[in-house]
Amino acid sequence: MLVEAHQRLVSLSELTELDDSGLSPAEQLHALLQRLVDGVTRMEGWPTRLLAREIASPGSHLHALFSNEVAPKMARVMGLLGRITGIPEHDPALLRCFFSVGAPCLMLVLGGNLPGPIRDVARVPAPLLVQHLHDYAMAGLQAIGHRYREAG
Repeated sequence: MLVEAHQRLVSLSELTELDDSGLSPAEQLHALLQRLVDGVTRMEGWPTRLLAREIASPGSHLHALFSNEVAPKMARVMGLLGRITGIPEHDPALLRCFFSVGAPCLMLVLGGNLPGPIRDVARVPAPLLVQHLHDYAMAGLQAIGHRYREAG
């Protein structure tokens, strides 16, 4: 059930298609964020509740989901972030970038199940939310990439 819920959010085949799309890395990130926002919006019901519940109270199933479903997707996204920042995929700085970009997306998954401002953000019109997430992520990724190149 967790695998099905996670695939409804974004599938590995969708990430592979995005990777092979010929879009620039910035355009790929925008398309990915669009897919995630659309997925969260479309997933009202059991998938978001199930994912939110498992994230909030992790069990052995979450570990299996991570190794079987999340890890291959994460590798694709890390490659994308590496192309944006110029940071090698196995550098710890890129993992920090992954979490900085991913945390707001994770909050959207949880947001539909929480009262207050997180739920309000999840109800912002999708195009506005996607553009905000993209602008914010790109500014941070470009700044971190610049700092990384200066230090190297």
